[in-house]
Amino acid sequence: MRNLVVDANVMVSAILGRSLPLVLDIALETVLMVPTPMIAEAKRNVARKRGAEAAVHVDTLLELIAPIDPFAFVHLEREARDRLDAGGQSDWPVLATALAFEADIWSRDRDFFGTGVAVWATRNIRRSAATPTNFDDGATNA
Repeated sequence: MRNLVVDANVMVSAILGRSLPLVLDIALETVLMVPTPMIAEAKRNVARKRGAEAAVHVDTLLELIAPIDPFAFVHLEREARDRLDAGGQSDWPVLATALAFEADIWSRDRDFFGTGVAVWATRNIRRSAATPTNFDDGATNA
């Protein structure tokens, strides 16, 4: 079973209704993880777009996406920060979690390209979900 670290932007997209069905499908066959700092980021972004009451829906996603406490990845902070460009430093928990669990990353942004970890865009996961035997073919080796 493949492991995927979910970035906050994917969680926000799921709450706003664009990718929730895909998250549900992928969670059936894949271990989805999110570092706890990204949960707070997702809640802030949902609240900004839809109001504070909508942010509670992020917690519902945690039935599908396992929260990962910082103690599991904080020892890789320096390595993650060194691999990220200046603009992506706030995403170091996602990269550190991927490194700690030898996982790929599911994200809508480009901060992780060139870090040495496979990055999946939602469109590639959607395409791969349609042909499950090709799940490995959609990764972007960054």
